[in-house]
Amino acid sequence: MRRIISFVATFLGLLGALQALAQTPVPIPITGNLGSISGSGQPYAGVSVQLQNCPSPVAIVGYMGIVQQTYQIRASSAGLINATVWPNDLITCNGTTGNSQYALTLMVGGVPSGTTQCYQVTSTQSIWNMNTQQPISCSNPPPNPQDGQFNALNINGCFSYHGSGCITPGGGGGLTSINGLTGPALTLAAASGSGLSITQTGTTITIGLATAFAITSFTGGWTVPVGASVINPTFSASYSVTPASASITNTDSISSPTNLTTPFTSGTVTGTFVKTVPAATTFTLSATQGGTLTATQTGNWAWEIFGGVGTAGATSSVTASGTTAVLSNGNVLPRIQIGPEVAGSVCPPATCFTSSPVDQVIYLLLTGGSHTFVDNITGLTVPMNAPITVSFLNANGVTTTMYLYSTMYAVYGSSTIRVAS
Repeated sequence: MRRIISFVATFLGLLGALQALAQTPVPIPITGNLGSISGSGQPYAGVSVQLQNCPSPVAIVGYMGIVQQTYQIRASSAGLINATVWPNDLITCNGTTGNSQYALTLMVGGVPSGTTQCYQVTSTQSIWNMNTQQPISCSNPPPNPQDGQFNALNINGCFSYHGSGCITPGGGGGLTSINGLTGPALTLAAASGSGLSITQTGTTITIGLATAFAITSFTGGWTVPVGASVINPTFSASYSVTPASASITNTDSISSPTNLTTPFTSGTVTGTFVKTVPAATTFTLSATQGGTLTATQTGNWAWEIFGGVGTAGATSSVTASGTTAVLSNGNVLPRIQIGPEVAGSVCPPATCFTSSPVDQVIYLLLTGGSHTFVDNITGLTVPMNAPITVSFLNANGVTTTMYLYSTMYAVYGSSTIRVAS
């Protein structure tokens, strides 16, 4: 008999412990007066409460039952709400505790009314009063409860249908049609200046660009003397339609790519570009709108050539001063161009030098040492002394071999000399 009594006592003790475990912790009351929200009592109204931001499995430590995640609470005839919910700080969602929240929607006549608001309630508060507790930002905004068909519509500049992902309007693989829709008639119109073209044939609505996408200009290249530094060059662009993105790359791999910001019409490539020999850096603009188009600009470095008049007798001692070359006898030759001379029968592209000497010698400091020259008007050969080889240090500190030519005789009057060969 004592054993039976002991067993019964043990069983009842375990049963009591399980009951205590099932009752701990406890939910907290939720109250509210719909009359203070709607302006009067709503006898057939209520609230919909849904647990949000809570991936499965959902559990409460110390509670053996299934955690309720959805509450449909009907108001009394006086419009009063009276129910209980589990505090968010006790709910564990896929191993994480305290991150969940409740989305509360007012229901009038079984239809959602007003804006859904989100709350977090804790076990330390005695009650959740929906009329006084401040809402929080919804971490996962709920969809419109009345929209059961288009359940993944984004309004962030793209279209998405039932979770299909963002589809950008435009050519080259973008959204071109919406097919197979049924129900009420659907009418779309392109806003003025939107750059979109919308046509409808039956149940097919075609959306495309009103104007073909093109890069209409890209500027910013240069030609400078060898050794010159170009710092933080700026480029400009224009388009037929504003692109979705654009960037500039360069063959020197300096700040490459440089990503442009909307409207993608200008950008600065941060860095210093310099060459100590004749060379070029190519800059490529890549702009995307459906497809990707490119345009290029070039930064060039080249030798300078010089020409002028003076007294005879200059030697190979030639120095640079800014954009001029100073001869040993003090005569100054202005820069003719950046880039080597070109031989030919037509000026341009052949290099020509026009001067008005007064019984003076014409000097040319060029990059080639075997040229012949003619008078551009008469076509007659211009007698020149054999060129003097010059080791020329330019204004940027770069040395190159050049050749100083001079006429054999003093010249008087206007003259144009052409590099013939």
